[in-house]
Amino acid sequence: MLKRVFGTVTLALLAFAVCQAQMVLNMGTKDGDTISGEKDFRVTVQSQSRVSQVEFYVNDNLVFTDDSTPYELKLDTLNYNDGPLKVTIAAYNAAGESKKVTLTLKVDNGLALGVKHHVDIADKDLVNQKWDDAIAALRVALKIDAKDNTARMAMARAYFGKGVYDLAEKYVRDVMESDPANLDAQNLLAGISLRTAFKAIGGADRDHTIDTISEAFKTASQVRRGALMDRVAKFGTVTDDNRMAYIDLMNEAGRYSLSIDQLSAMFGKDESDPEVADRLLYAQVRAGRFVDAQVTLTKHLRRGEPDAYGYAIKSIIDDWFGDQRGSM
Repeated sequence: MLKRVFGTVTLALLAFAVCQAQMVLNMGTKDGDTISGEKDFRVTVQSQSRVSQVEFYVNDNLVFTDDSTPYELKLDTLNYNDGPLKVTIAAYNAAGESKKVTLTLKVDNGLALGVKHHVDIADKDLVNQKWDDAIAALRVALKIDAKDNTARMAMARAYFGKGVYDLAEKYVRDVMESDPANLDAQNLLAGISLRTAFKAIGGADRDHTIDTISEAFKTASQVRRGALMDRVAKFGTVTDDNRMAYIDLMNEAGRYSLSIDQLSAMFGKDESDPEVADRLLYAQVRAGRFVDAQVTLTKHLRRGEPDAYGYAIKSIIDDWFGDQRGSM
């Protein structure tokens, strides 16, 4: 009887010891979970012997091996289609033991919702300066259509806002490669070049810093001029409805003579209108036609009351002609 009891206890203790010796894998992800974006698999292993390594398999393909705790896999689910995904974690210890756990998961990045859905989400994030959230949404949009320029431009703005100028430039140039006349891309590239220049200030290598700033300003200037010239070329026929927009574009592009031609006719009909007078004075001053500007100013003062902008230009004209008191 004692032998039988002793044998039963011994077997129980051995079973307990074997149970204690078994490896246990702990992880936050559960079988059946839905995952999206960049998913972190973080695993800890309970083992009586030293864990030698942990392997991560995706759809039976070994994708990563980790030999230090905590054992981690960062999985970009955008590399896989929406739908079922099998992830297997296999742990091995110095005693030659192993433990495997297989999870059947579901990838759902919302690919079926279309590019616009994710770009709209990103646009709201950009307004709120949530750069990383915008980038996450736009990664999905570009997974759906890698050549969508709306998504690429938004991605460039997100990286620009985050201060990652090399990636911002990368996405802008992708847009310009497919659409060289894209004005938004040209303007953003100019802004990136300037930010790159300012970022270089204070660098240890003075000559390199100066070269970087010089090149950045040169690029920004060329891009800006190219963008404006493209807008000028595409403007179309000037009508009464778009005349003021045409004039502002000509002034912005430095085509002051074309602006003056349009404004002179308008000013001749109504010398009291400050919106017309201000633009005409600005164009004449920028073109170096100070005598014409003085004549325009005299007529405007006689017919109407200049606004604050008009008086500011008056000060410039008075100073040019040596009227220090009038320029005050």
